[in-house]
Amino acid sequence: MTKKSVERKIIDGSLWTIFLNVFVRMLGFISILILARFLNPRDLGVYAAAAVVIELVNVLTQTGVETILVQKVRLSVSHYQTAWTINIIRGAIIFCILQIFAQFFITAYSSDPGIRQAIQVIAFSALISCFSSAYFINFQKHIDFKTIAKVNIICRLTGFVATIIAAYILRSFWALVVGNFSITTMNLLLSHKFAPGKHRLTLSEGKHLIGSSRWVIFHEVCAFFSLQFDKFLITRFLGTKSLGIYDVGYQIAMVPIQEIALPVSRVLFPGLASLAHDREAFRNLLTSFLAAIFYLSVPAAVGLFLVAELLVSSLFPVEWFGTIEVIEILVVLALVRSFFGPTISALMGAGQLELNAKLSALSAFLSLLFLSFGMVTYGLIGMMSAAVFVSVIRLSVYLGVLQKLGMFRIYEYLTMIWRAVISTFLMAFCVESYIKIEPETLSLNPISMLLTSISIGMISYTFFITLIWALSGRHDGIESSVINWAISHKKGMAKK
Repeated sequence: MTKKSVERKIIDGSLWTIFLNVFVRMLGFISILILARFLNPRDLGVYAAAAVVIELVNVLTQTGVETILVQKVRLSVSHYQTAWTINIIRGAIIFCILQIFAQFFITAYSSDPGIRQAIQVIAFSALISCFSSAYFINFQKHIDFKTIAKVNIICRLTGFVATIIAAYILRSFWALVVGNFSITTMNLLLSHKFAPGKHRLTLSEGKHLIGSSRWVIFHEVCAFFSLQFDKFLITRFLGTKSLGIYDVGYQIAMVPIQEIALPVSRVLFPGLASLAHDREAFRNLLTSFLAAIFYLSVPAAVGLFLVAELLVSSLFPVEWFGTIEVIEILVVLALVRSFFGPTISALMGAGQLELNAKLSALSAFLSLLFLSFGMVTYGLIGMMSAAVFVSVIRLSVYLGVLQKLGMFRIYEYLTMIWRAVISTFLMAFCVESYIKIEPETLSLNPISMLLTSISIGMISYTFFITLIWALSGRHDGIESSVINWAISHKKGMAKK
């Protein structure tokens, strides 16, 4: 594939994936608002704590075969069948570990018996999911994220409906377990419908797939401890109620940022892998998409920080007001983490699997050290502040490594984002001015004020970014790329 065709596919795939993630997050946010009226913080905390344990076992048994299938140029039927067999073996191992050692996890993790019960039931979902079609990976390999989006939308809608109905009937954390089981079952059925193929048990290509993925596995394990250790600490030191409040705040803080960055990262990986032989095209593509993430993530993060209090006070019951401070701190963490995915995709796409794994190990070590110190010394605020500090260090190291390898140039990047920096400051001034000018509106009609604040932020940022781009000579950049893509897309639709 040429650089232009890859870039076009990545843009299309990114838009579809962003649409999917925004849709999923909207469902998730609506679900949280509804569940907050049926369930208490402890219920959400129990499910979140169980999810951390399951994710830990999932990561420790990671095989990395999907990543190898995406990277490998030529694949035979035996490759897919071997990957399917490996997934079945892995699913059975996960199920057995969760069933046998559930009580051990809880003894060392939390005294809440609900966590053990949730773990043992959710284990059946892990067993079901391992039978999904191995050929579904082809949609990612060929950057066809439109089909992936369709499947995920159907699965999430199924889970959303099942969760709400179950919450109304059960009024406990079991509603979330029911939703999880519904999503897994629907995903299994749709994977075989959209990606049918011959499946049989074989390990003929096992040595090649597993042997090539050892650094991918190591990276996944380290990444888990870097990103999930905070929830373990909260459960261990503060309990499931505090974890429930933290988890809701975390999800809200991550909404506007990760729904932009994560989709781009997923699509960027196969695109960069296809350009690994052309270092200049690789660097230009990575720099452009990092700049695009900055254009969208930074104003979203600043805007959420400004309206966090309005958001929680207008939409949540009083017992959830503790999430305000969590959102205001974690939105900074979310912003920094939004750049992790593309940098990791760059290293993996360039074949630097060992280097990426070693950097992940360094990040995991720093997270374990500083987050533990922050929690023991200053409690929840200290732990969240430590998480922000470690993330800044990690991002700096990754960007420095990419620049040293010739995959990224900081000067080129700064010349692409300066308009977004100025526009974000001007947007923040407009939103903050509106909030300060009408303080009485907050107590009279907070929802109206929240919607108005969001509208002011979106309109002002779009206006300022367009104005500055026009005044600066309409040079090539994110703005011109978006316009050119829109024009070409419109012409393509007209031809059809």
